[in-house]
Amino acid sequence: MKDKDLHRLTAALQAMKATEPGASLTPDEEALLAHDAETRVQLQALARAQRALTEQGVPLPDVERELQRVTANSRQSARTARLAALRPHLLGALAGAAAMWIAVMAIGRWLPGTRGDTAAPTARHAATADTTLAHVATAEDETLTLHMADGTQVTLNANSRLDYPRRMRSGRRTVWLRGEALFRVSKDRRRPFLVHTTGLTTRVLGTTFDVRAYPGQRPSVALVEGRVQVTARGSRHALTIVPGQKVEAGPAGTLVATTANTDEETAWSDGQFYFDNRRLEDIMAELGRWYGVDVVFGTPALRDLRLHFATSRRSTAAETVELLNSMHHFHARLQNQQIVIEQP
Repeated sequence: MKDKDLHRLTAALQAMKATEPGASLTPDEEALLAHDAETRVQLQALARAQRALTEQGVPLPDVERELQRVTANSRQSARTARLAALRPHLLGALAGAAAMWIAVMAIGRWLPGTRGDTAAPTARHAATADTTLAHVATAEDETLTLHMADGTQVTLNANSRLDYPRRMRSGRRTVWLRGEALFRVSKDRRRPFLVHTTGLTTRVLGTTFDVRAYPGQRPSVALVEGRVQVTARGSRHALTIVPGQKVEAGPAGTLVATTANTDEETAWSDGQFYFDNRRLEDIMAELGRWYGVDVVFGTPALRDLRLHFATSRRSTAAETVELLNSMHHFHARLQNQQIVIEQP
């Protein structure tokens, strides 16, 4: 199958995912899938499974693990070979959803209150025993996109956790975040969307914004579009910001608003590291969190060095260290799960 056909199949998947079971596709999508009725049936089953899981507010199965398991058990299967070839496109179109029909067979162990629900949850994607709240978490070098029951899309950065209601029935849509997430909130003027973090509460009706609240750092909110109201937890101090602004928690319940580079703030969600005139200590903190290594400054004065730096998050730690050294401002070395920063 050619690349252009793969992109069209991705579009077909997205169309089926967004419609009710049995809804018709466009003529192009129909023509693309007409040659393989079996694949079409499986993809429609996938769409129904993804929708059922999302409506229950349950974190979706691990695409990589399920795909690897089916591939290992069915190496001679032509069907498995076809789906494995589509892996990058399935991952991009259905981030977080099951990659094939096995997700349908596994619904029983993912939906609350059904047979198999007593199985132990996975370490990375787990639902709590509480029937009201669920949670989803990421490890280092991992991001995850969650589609919530109200239509909101949340992309979690590495080492982050989101607690959220399985069903949003009340007058408010409320979630709790530790770490970082990019929110694309579905508009609903009758039901505000609230994001609680340590230090800040963000209130929106429908917009796109980035929230950062890692332990040991001042929490912040950067607005990409729309408008949000940010309140300091434990006080009545609140600020309303507009696109291109960022608000950060200050001392004693205060809030500080500044101009923000939203491309820099959200680059992580596109698989990039992008730092625009940032302190080396801040840059290394993010790199260390992603690669799961400690950062040691052998030369403390280098902490305040400001840099412009960008690279792919797909790069290995060794490749990123090599790129840092190519700037000739300092010397970085990777050893024993540490990145050591020293004078050249």
